[in-house]
Amino acid sequence: MSEAVVEIKNRLAIENLVAEYVVLKKVGRNYKGLCPFHSEKTPSFIVSADKGIAYCFGCHKGGDIFNFLMEVENIDFSEALRILSEKTGVTLEKTSPKNFVKKDEKQVLIDIHVEAAKFFQEQLWQSEAGKMALDYVLKRGLSEKTIKRFVLGYAPDSFEETHQFLLKKKFTHQQILQAGLGQAKDTSLSKMYDRFRGRLMFPIWDGMGRVVGFGGRALSQGQEPKYLNSPETPIYQKNQLLYGFYQSKPAIKSARKAVVVEGYMDYLAAVQDGLENVVACSGTALTKRHLTMLKPYIDELILSFDMDNAGKEAAKRSFELTQEFEFVVKLLALPSGKDIADFVKDHSGDLVKLMDKIVLFTDFFYSDLIAKYDLNSLTEKRKALAEFAGFFNKLPSPVEKTEYVRRLSSDLGLPEIQIYDELKMRKLSADHPARQFSEEERKILNYQPEDLLSGLLVQFPKCFYEIKNDVSQDYFSEQLKSIYKHFLDNYNPSSTDQDAIFKDFPGLDEEIRSRVALLSLYAEEKYGSLPPEVIKKEMQDLVKKIQLDAVTKKRQNLQRKLKDAENSQNKEELEDVLLELSKLI
Repeated sequence: MSEAVVEIKNRLAIENLVAEYVVLKKVGRNYKGLCPFHSEKTPSFIVSADKGIAYCFGCHKGGDIFNFLMEVENIDFSEALRILSEKTGVTLEKTSPKNFVKKDEKQVLIDIHVEAAKFFQEQLWQSEAGKMALDYVLKRGLSEKTIKRFVLGYAPDSFEETHQFLLKKKFTHQQILQAGLGQAKDTSLSKMYDRFRGRLMFPIWDGMGRVVGFGGRALSQGQEPKYLNSPETPIYQKNQLLYGFYQSKPAIKSARKAVVVEGYMDYLAAVQDGLENVVACSGTALTKRHLTMLKPYIDELILSFDMDNAGKEAAKRSFELTQEFEFVVKLLALPSGKDIADFVKDHSGDLVKLMDKIVLFTDFFYSDLIAKYDLNSLTEKRKALAEFAGFFNKLPSPVEKTEYVRRLSSDLGLPEIQIYDELKMRKLSADHPARQFSEEERKILNYQPEDLLSGLLVQFPKCFYEIKNDVSQDYFSEQLKSIYKHFLDNYNPSSTDQDAIFKDFPGLDEEIRSRVALLSLYAEEKYGSLPPEVIKKEMQDLVKKIQLDAVTKKRQNLQRKLKDAENSQNKEELEDVLLELSKLI
């Protein structure tokens, strides 16, 4: 382990890093919270300050501060090392020329986007064409302060100005193409043209505050599409990024709620008007990945979409996705059907006041459903009931379902039992949006008996005395065998310090040290509150299971040898194998 890594671990407590992403609660010696990697109702994400690891025993993701950050931010080790060194003030060794390693692909793409953002911003403020774009955005109600804060820019209406600028910055045609800032006319890449031309440019940041893509708004009549986004690249996947998330994360975390708006201008207008806990989708509908990003920070999700038919349908689809995350979902409906950008322009300072008028999404949905139909018509009643069936299946709790059936019974003039009978006959189709993300497969690791026993030995070494005569190191895999051998070499039955045997795990390599820490954390979490006699009984049961497994494996191996001996008609080998098999009976 390098000195920098050790020093970073010494300076940054893992519970402090994890607390930036997960709401933690102290439970005994550890901390618990809802896992940031998968959806769950009961906290299974454990942070051990003593062991320096954070781990979910539901989806089996996590590790030390480096592994946690790599997993939660989807970055590699070198990037995690850089981020944590900056966070802790640890200086990394400079790479000598002879050991120089070429920048990795992702870092080059990030560097290109940084330079492109500077170029577009300069064009907005200093070029004649850029001033026209600046006038447009000022007329839309954004202040110069907001425009500069979010680094808005202008892409020249040219086929080559942007990529020629980047070439002068020593980036290659291939790199510019891979970044999505240029497009090639042929396979030689020598003839390239700019992807963004004559557009107002919105830099898009990832969760670490790095520019990874752009959204470009059309400025001239007939220019299509209205919004053009960067293509998918190794650093930009639009279904995994929320515009403004990096800038708004502190406000979202503080409020424990997030307002989701439809576009860049809506986001900027909202923030400018004082509503900081906002995010916007970046060229796509709200996705499950977006909700996973928000999950560690919020309890309440507020949707603010245009209330035309398309906006209502988008809001419904978003509501369906939220159900497994157990958010309280509300709706911010603006008056007169305006979007946020237009509302803020006409009613500066009033947006925050509207937050007092948000409604539960289910109340809005139900009211909108009922208002659609003429309930004096039998045909219309049937249509209302059919649509209600889909709504009913989206409701998260039996209490809500009972309440809305009661309301529908009153509104339709039908007995509740009749409505329930109708609902039983109407099931969601297999391709219904509510089922779209319901079949996610989760990779679950099943711990083997020798894993559990190893963890128990490390966490509760005093109990070893009860089983030491029944356990052989041959019961363990090679890696676990080294743990068990280390335990035997350092075991002292008179020791009163349970951690002394494995204090810092001297003599074990880093991979084994990590596994020891993880197994002991699992044992502590699962058995820590149990009395010693229960733990001893569990150890004894595990030993019996391991012994049985060992006998089973040996029998299977002998049966294979028996078959080989029979096929080869090797009588001597056959007798030896039969003798060994008889000993197992």
